[in-house]
Amino acid sequence: MNWLFFLHLSGIALPHLSILPPDLATSLVCDFMQVFFHIGASFQTPELFGLPHPIKDMENSIKNAAVGLIDNSIGDKQMDSFRKVLSLSGSGDNAMSWNTFWTVVNKVVQIVKPFGFALVTTYFLVYMFDAASKEQLTFESIVKVLIQLVIVIGVIANMEKIVNAILSFSESIFVKVSANKSGDMTTSVDAKSIVDDMVAGGSVFSAWSSALFVWIIHQLAVIALDFAAIVRMIELGWRIALMPVGVANCFEGGVSSPAIKYVKSLFAVALSGAVLYIIGLTGFSIVGSFLSEANDFFGLLLAQSALLGTAGAAIMASNKVKDITA
Repeated sequence: MNWLFFLHLSGIALPHLSILPPDLATSLVCDFMQVFFHIGASFQTPELFGLPHPIKDMENSIKNAAVGLIDNSIGDKQMDSFRKVLSLSGSGDNAMSWNTFWTVVNKVVQIVKPFGFALVTTYFLVYMFDAASKEQLTFESIVKVLIQLVIVIGVIANMEKIVNAILSFSESIFVKVSANKSGDMTTSVDAKSIVDDMVAGGSVFSAWSSALFVWIIHQLAVIALDFAAIVRMIELGWRIALMPVGVANCFEGGVSSPAIKYVKSLFAVALSGAVLYIIGLTGFSIVGSFLSEANDFFGLLLAQSALLGTAGAAIMASNKVKDITA
């Protein structure tokens, strides 16, 4: 291929050498052939000329990239960011600052509170008219509904203290659960050995593609875990913000009234932070167990599948906790 290329260039250049003196033209042709000979030989055996081998360097770069992808797919470093999102305290090195978030929630609460009091009055009057129309108004029923009215007004007026008590209780449980984590829960793997085995069984490109596939699965699982934590935080925020409206109707259903159900749901969402963290700890522990059993590419796939399953369980955790507290 190199000689054909040389002949092609010669066919272009040589006719123009006729205008030069014969000795100079001959010298230029010889130099031209010598340069192209060395260039062609250097691509075939670059070591003889002290040059790096371009193909081998490219293969080594691809292998190193594959090793890096696998290394980034192993370990439980992502649990730190997961814990930061789940923590409500917003203090310390392992917690995010939610100051802006809570400021917005508090502003919405102050806006919604008057509507909550208005709804309480509306539900109270509707209940009284309904009971009167059914001739169910007795002294006992009137006292009962008045007690409910006082309670719900007190809840709305002091909801900040009630919410803080719920959040403090759930955060204390979360802190106790997260304090039990010690050390790396996953097993370290010899990424270079795994890549070498994949290269021996296929090619450098197939090894890199397989490593990229494992890395993508890992990133998707980590994103799903963080997604579940952020969704829980957003749901907690809007439930607190709309609590004055949510607890307004406590006059129907007794302990199964809409107000009681709303408070139970709020408590469940707050408590789900500890549940999510337990799911994360369990999932990463399972990943470590799989890697210790099969320290190869298929072990990596099995481990990432376990991490995906962990992410799926985390996404559904909030609804499951609500079912328990319902």
